[in-house]
This record gives sequence, C-alpha cells and structure tokens, in this order.
Amino acid sequence: MESYFVEEFAGRLTFILSDGIPASAEDVQKDNMKRLLNKIGCTVEKAKQRKLQAYLGCKRPVIDNHYEELQRNGSCSYCGYLPRKVGDPEEAICRHCAELIDIGKDLVKASVLELSGGTSLKPFGAMIRIKRADNRSAGFMINRYKAGSPRMFLPYVAPWKDEEHGELCTFEDIAKLSKGTKKLAMFKADIDNLGLIFTSSLGNRVSFSRYAGLSRMLHYFFSGYYAEFIRTHERSDQKIYNQKIYTVFSGGDDLCILGPWDIVLNFASDFRKELNRFTNSNPSITLSGGIALAHPNLPVRNIAREAEAALEEAKSRTVPDIKGIKEPVLVKDGVSVFGVTVSWQEYDQCLADAERLLKYIEDGKLSSGVVYKMIDLANRAKQSKHGSLKDMIWMSSFRYMVARNIEDKTVKEWFSTFGKPENIEKSRIAVSYALYANRKEDGEK
Repeated sequence: MESYFVEEFAGRLTFILSDGIPASAEDVQKDNMKRLLNKIGCTVEKAKQRKLQAYLGCKRPVIDNHYEELQRNGSCSYCGYLPRKVGDPEEAICRHCAELIDIGKDLVKASVLELSGGTSLKPFGAMIRIKRADNRSAGFMINRYKAGSPRMFLPYVAPWKDEEHGELCTFEDIAKLSKGTKKLAMFKADIDNLGLIFTSSLGNRVSFSRYAGLSRMLHYFFSGYYAEFIRTHERSDQKIYNQKIYTVFSGGDDLCILGPWDIVLNFASDFRKELNRFTNSNPSITLSGGIALAHPNLPVRNIAREAEAALEEAKSRTVPDIKGIKEPVLVKDGVSVFGVTVSWQEYDQCLADAERLLKYIEDGKLSSGVVYKMIDLANRAKQSKHGSLKDMIWMSSFRYMVARNIEDKTVKEWFSTFGKPENIEKSRIAVSYALYANRKEDGEK
C-alpha cells in the first residue's frame, strides 16, 4: 500500500495503519472504555510519526521515484511534485493532476460512483467511474437512496455556466455575482476541540458504537447534509447559495468554500446556525471560522493561506476574566474577518449593522466618507491598547466626526454606539461590508 501511495501521490497522500493493542472483554466494559480508546489514540499518533517506514525499510532511505523524469521534463505547475506529461513540452501538468481535474469536473454532476479495484492496484483515475443518473447502475448512490444500492455522501457542489456541456463557472464569473465590489471570499472552518468531544463529551456512555456514530454524523453533516443545505437554503423565497457556492473541500469536521464575498459572509453565519440546529445547541460542539477576501485572479493557494491565517486567529479567540479568572481564557467558537475576531453572536450583529449602514448610505443619511473614516478610528483604537499615545484620542475624534457630519438624530444616536470602547474594533466588520457593498466597479452606473 505504501509503495502505491509513493508511486501515485509522491508520498504527499499516505496510508497510515497503527499497530493496534491487545484488549480483553474487560477492556471494552463501560468503565474501561475511555482508557482503551486513549491507548488506541496513542498508537495512531505514533503511526503518524512513522509515515512510509515500511516502504523506506524495504526500498531505500531516499525516495527517488520520478527523479529522472523530473530532471528531463520539469515539475507539474499544479502540484509541483510529479513530472509533467511526457511528449508535450507545452503541457505544464502531470498525469495525476490531469486525472484529478477530470474527476473533479465529473463529481459535481455525478449521481452514481463505481469503484473498480480487481486483483492489482491501478492508477487512481482508473479505479473510479462516475456516472449521471442511471437506474441500471449498481454503484454507490451519491447523496440519495436507492433500494438495494449502497449510498455515499459527497459534498461537491459548484456553479455551472453550461451544465449540459459540462462547463463550470470560472472564479471571475463567480465574483461577478457579488454585491458592489467584485471579489471572491474563502471561508474555512472546523469543529473546535474535536479530540475532547470524542473522549470527554460522551462521558461514561462512551463505546465503540457511540464513538463511530458520532464520527459518522459529523461527516454526514459536512458532506451530504451540507450539499443539500447549499442546494435548498432559501431566504425571501429565493435560493441564495445554489449556483453561487464552490466547494473546495468539506468532510469529516471541516470545510472550505469559495463564492461571492457578500454571499460567503452570510453563508458563514447561516452554516453556524445550521450546525447548532443539527447538534440541538450542544455546547460541546463549537465552530471556528476564518474568511479571506481576494481578487478572483489571485491563485487559490494564496487565498487559502489567508483564510487559514484567519482561521488560526479565530482559534486563538480569548475572553477576559471568566468567573474570577484574571488571565484571558481561550474559548475559540468565533469567526475572523477583516482583521477582527468576534463571537458568532457578535458576528450576526455586525452583519445586521452592515445592512443598516448600507441603507443609510444609499438613502443619503450617511456619507461614505464618514463610514470610511471608521476604519482609521478602529485601527487607532487598537494601537492605543499597545501604548500609542497619539492614538489615545480616537474617541474624541469619533465624537467630533459624528457631531460635524451626521444630522439625522436617529442615525446619530445609533451610529454613536460604534464609538464605545467595546464596539470600535468590531465595527470594522460592519463598516468594511457596507463600503464593499456600496462600491461601484468600472462600467457600473
């Protein structure tokens, strides 16, 4: 198996099998089950540190597969690891990446998936046959039930430009669906403290069946349930995510999606609420997410790095002084966007404030210049916490700006709440959203 993964995936995707541990009937009793699972978990962690050791022990301590081809043809411009196709100097892609691209195109329109192994391992692309709806097929039904056939949950959804001819929307096409500025956004999220959920939240009820059941349900939520949510979720009698969201990956306990920036910002909130509903508001299961905005021409790997950095910020979210504890307490369970990390409840409020800001701008009750000034004030408030003396007068600057530029009493009272110390940094989310949504691109009236 390890030889296959080295040949087919250059070792970047590996097969890990732990040694396992001996166990008796007593070990699987309720009182001893948690200890047994912890021991199994330790053997898995050790196996992860010994990737490809069986292959390297039988072959040699250096992986030199494809070395001569790489020297002769150069590396694939997609993965950067495997050699380009032989015989076509203009083709900057390897056979493996070409297969994955073809599989990816087919998966988003597939209803049936067949696996063919046989007595020997084949190239990855030759093991999979993907079909559209076919009542005679006996393969895995994708996200739907058919009597007598196994079912597989897959999350793949993508916007179509021409579904009949298999043409997907480009990222430029997707960005054009945005409100205001034509940008993409990527949302990356995963479940917090997954190990603790499996070991602690089940308490004394832990068993192999419950352990496996919890794992399957989480995977089901991030795959089949997620795909159905994208296709059917409505607001104001309109399907707001279907044909707008592009799934990069989703499954297990995490997801990564791309879409128009305003759609993605709203999707993050709705997805968190859907998880809360799915888990019946279980406080043990929380989600952290990061959102990055980018021009559609930026390579996806660069957008992914920005989204991953935002996710790490959300994973580092703390709150001060819980129940007398003076040190900040790590809580996670939040989202990071526009350089600001907030809880999900605060994020929902920021989105509501953004829509209200946008309406006031469009109605002429607020100038975009006043709203834009808020970004500078939020930055100054943040710097003042780090001892910047010149930025400590941000509050007086805010009050002067409000008094000088806002005439409507209702708008002034509401807008003044942004100037509170606990709100000024968080206001950057609502302000940035409103400014992006109000921006007119070249060629727009």
